[in-house]
Amino acid sequence: MTIHKVGGKVLVEFPIKLLGKDMMLTSSIEDISDNGEGVVGQFAGYALPFRFTRLDSTLQARIFLTDKPLNNSSETNWNQAIERSNAGGVYGSFKIKAYTPDSTAVVVDMTPLFMEYSPYTTPFASIGGNSFYGLISRTHEYKKECSLLKDVDAFDNNIVVTCDLGFIENQYLFGAFKVIPGDTKVSVTTNKMLMLLPEEPMQPRLADPRLGVSFMKVSQVESDRKGLDHTFYTKRWRVEPVDEAAHRRGETVEVKKPIVFYMDTLMPKAWKPYIKEGIEAWNEAFKKIGFKNVIRVMDFPKDDPDFNANNIKYSTIRYAPLWLDIQNSMHVDPRTGEILNASLYVYDGLMSSLKANRILTTMAADPSVRTNHFSEEMMGEMIRSVIMREAGINLGLVYNVGASAVYPVDSLRSPSFTRKHGLSPSVMDYVPCNYIAQPGDVEKGVRMVPGGELGEYDYYVIKWLYEPIPMASTPKDEFATLDRWIREGRTNPNYTFGKMPYYYYDPRCFAGDLGDDHLKALEYAVNNLKIAVRNFYDWYAEGDEDLTFRSQLYNMLRNQLKKRINDVSVNLGGFYQMEAFSTEKEPSYVVVPGAIQKAAVKCMIDMAKDLAWLDNKAVEKELGIRNSNVDQIRSFILGTLTFRLKYVALGAEKGGDYSLAEYVDDIYKNVWDGTLKNRPLEKYEMELQKEFLGSVVASSTIATTAGNFTPQKGIVATGHEEAISSEVIDRKQLDLIREQFAVLPEKGINPEEQSGFYPMKQVVMPSDYVPVNYYFDMLFKIQNLLKGAVTKSSGETKSHYEYLLYKINKMLADK
Repeated sequence: MTIHKVGGKVLVEFPIKLLGKDMMLTSSIEDISDNGEGVVGQFAGYALPFRFTRLDSTLQARIFLTDKPLNNSSETNWNQAIERSNAGGVYGSFKIKAYTPDSTAVVVDMTPLFMEYSPYTTPFASIGGNSFYGLISRTHEYKKECSLLKDVDAFDNNIVVTCDLGFIENQYLFGAFKVIPGDTKVSVTTNKMLMLLPEEPMQPRLADPRLGVSFMKVSQVESDRKGLDHTFYTKRWRVEPVDEAAHRRGETVEVKKPIVFYMDTLMPKAWKPYIKEGIEAWNEAFKKIGFKNVIRVMDFPKDDPDFNANNIKYSTIRYAPLWLDIQNSMHVDPRTGEILNASLYVYDGLMSSLKANRILTTMAADPSVRTNHFSEEMMGEMIRSVIMREAGINLGLVYNVGASAVYPVDSLRSPSFTRKHGLSPSVMDYVPCNYIAQPGDVEKGVRMVPGGELGEYDYYVIKWLYEPIPMASTPKDEFATLDRWIREGRTNPNYTFGKMPYYYYDPRCFAGDLGDDHLKALEYAVNNLKIAVRNFYDWYAEGDEDLTFRSQLYNMLRNQLKKRINDVSVNLGGFYQMEAFSTEKEPSYVVVPGAIQKAAVKCMIDMAKDLAWLDNKAVEKELGIRNSNVDQIRSFILGTLTFRLKYVALGAEKGGDYSLAEYVDDIYKNVWDGTLKNRPLEKYEMELQKEFLGSVVASSTIATTAGNFTPQKGIVATGHEEAISSEVIDRKQLDLIREQFAVLPEKGINPEEQSGFYPMKQVVMPSDYVPVNYYFDMLFKIQNLLKGAVTKSSGETKSHYEYLLYKINKMLADK
């Protein structure tokens, strides 16, 4: 196409030969008034598939919002029916104003296509700094009077229209509470790009739910005996050998079109070598399947006048001063899954998150991190590791949260094992630093951070995704080979793939955990946390005169414990889940054995009883008034045990050997151990019984919350209850809420990339799955226990029982 800017209009000479060709409309951000809405260089918003048709003197832009079915049958006469039934909706019509002298092109005014706004053409990503990982929803009202056309340009396969767009933006916490002040003016310079998709489509490869690959859904018709169905294609780059014969002979060859990532000139100089190493590390996996120099990282070229980092034809690595850590974007050919652009956005917040993770997880075992001044090498090895993971996403892989649950816990304290195998068999997991390692281990040579090399799983999945399969002329022809590779891989536990949506059910599929035994891992983690709580105040005093860092660190240490307890809790009513075809004769799930569930209950209640170490009273006097860490964690444990009741019930129903009655009885015996043995109670036992009884009362519907029984602790007590009870919330309150959220979700990614296929449909358990009368029975059981205990006790213990009994009697009487 030839494109002209005439005044405020975009005139296009549209070649007749491009009618009916597959195109895509997308955009990138050139500059913006608020990088919390989007960052410079970000390919954001939607990628819209377009085709242009001509009707008399009108050129029509047709948009295809749903995938067009493929005719994979022998019935060629179905093609016409498919075409007529999927003609695409007319997104815009353009009056033909003239023909070129040779009549090979028509001239149209395409200004509305680029300058008018719709939700489909938004330049803003759904997840950004201002969205707080999805806690905030944003609305953008387009202001046409604040928008103008800036420039136009043309390249070999796309045209670009640069325009300044104005918006009024509002934010809503949880989609309901307006953040004030609202009506924020946002201006963005965006490059709207209309690009031609590859003339010769790449041969797709069928995706498989048993492996961690990104996918796209495609409808198809296979036979007259089977209705409209769907299949899944992988998202992958077109990696083809320059010499196919040599590659088949087993030689390592170059590829026709290397995957090139261009790095921002604004990227901090100290980060650049580690980012380059992290991305190019994947070349080792491609070398295993006969390809060399597949992935290249280059700086923005200084002397190439045709280079434009904001053009969709270039995959980039961009930097932005934003509190987030890292994000990806990917644009694929909607016909085949070929990756056309996969860019990476590295934010300034990455450094603080990496440093915090290293400090929190390893300060007790590694003296080198007891400082606020990390060396470039220390930061570099962590940067390289996280970039390797995100580069995997840009190659068509998805996160594999099951990988880090493969290695035995004690192996992570072995110098030889960790040096050879790292902390996980895959860089695609959210692998934390080594919180298993104990004091003295680092001096022996135990690795403390994830390695800078790919794991066994990573080589395996690259082979599956990219190795050519000779003589296969259709995706279906490849299936037997791809299926065989997966079945052969079943014998190697290091090839395990775990999906993120399993985290409520499968204790092996947690982001940020380590090792195959959460209970043992918790023991090691607690040992380290005890040391950290006692010493962090002195270790991090330098440069922290206002106590800001140490105050945050104290809260984060509590939340580290909460994460580890959460890991253990998913064993309660948990299911080991597995993607398998019926011919593999593998169960789709196995309920976590009752012995492990029973041990998890005891572990959690023992933890609730022994939390005195978590409050550092001397330090708290320096840090100011705050809620007790002990109270918050104890509330969390008891609330979690109550929350898991319905999962335990489901597990028992699905064949598990741990019944709901046994679960409740185990909790009961552990919580009321001192009462059942008729001995004076320690203070922590009294607090535990109050918390537990509060949870039972809330679940029995006698009271709507446990707060009606025992003073509410945690986030509500800080004033947030008042903040979110009205229709508006100001930004200072929003920042406070964000700080005090125990665990924010992982960075925003769409469901396809989370799971590698659609997330497992969550089992819908009715609210009365565990009947309310079950809690009533427990309440009466406790009431009877207390009646007997009052007469046998004395002193503070007796007063405690009298108080509990009075509260129960009063609530029952009120009901």
